[in-house]
Amino acid sequence: MTCRHASGAILCGRGAGRRRRRELPECRCPGCPRYATQASWGCRPHFFRLSPDLRSRLQLAERAELAANGRLGPAWTAVAIEADVWLAEQLAKPAVRPTWREPELPL
Repeated sequence: MTCRHASGAILCGRGAGRRRRRELPECRCPGCPRYATQASWGCRPHFFRLSPDLRSRLQLAERAELAANGRLGPAWTAVAIEADVWLAEQLAKPAVRPTWREPELPL
């Protein structure tokens, strides 16, 4: 317990160390009920569905802006919008199912 005496009064810092939990942002993928991490674009499965280029650009913008001013800014938002557009294009494409003549992976 972290109680102490100061000028005749007992000061207790029991709840001082607790931090309020911030609400987590929702995943940016349409229809996904999961939550994203604090500064992430989306939930883990949808984040790794993005192209490697978009993922690295999101992470670089996140690191740079969090180091500069402690919050996400316009550079990260611009890359996040690009990721939203890219994912919408990928979801709009018809699903191509491999057949026995065209295997999914090259042999």
